[in-house]
Amino acid sequence: LVAKTFTDDMFVVIYIASMCDVIGFYSYFIIRDLTHFAKKLHHLTGFDKYLHVVWTTVKALTIEFGFAELGDTIFIRPACIFFAGKFVDSLWLQCVLGITFSDLWLLGVCPFFYRLRLRFVERKVEST
Repeated sequence: LVAKTFTDDMFVVIYIASMCDVIGFYSYFIIRDLTHFAKKLHHLTGFDKYLHVVWTTVKALTIEFGFAELGDTIFIRPACIFFAGKFVDSLWLQCVLGITFSDLWLLGVCPFFYRLRLRFVERKVEST
């Protein structure tokens, strides 16, 4: 909605709304995984521990959400927000409906990627 005050180009507004949703969503998961891996890798010390925790977090989030989120952020979420505008006049409601419908798609594909994360990241962390 703030982006609408700076531009009348709806595609720019839609992509800004999509990016803001991503920032809020991943802030939670970054903090969750940093603390999770810091606890799991408690036996490491010093700078190596921090480097290993950050790298493991990046790997885990990339496997869990990377491919699905890339498609969602670039294509699906903006399309859902755009098409929601065909049914409602309120920009706020358009963003809420579009993001909600795009999240339904993510709920369908993310469990598969979560299983990959468990297989390729969590197992490796437990073995270190």
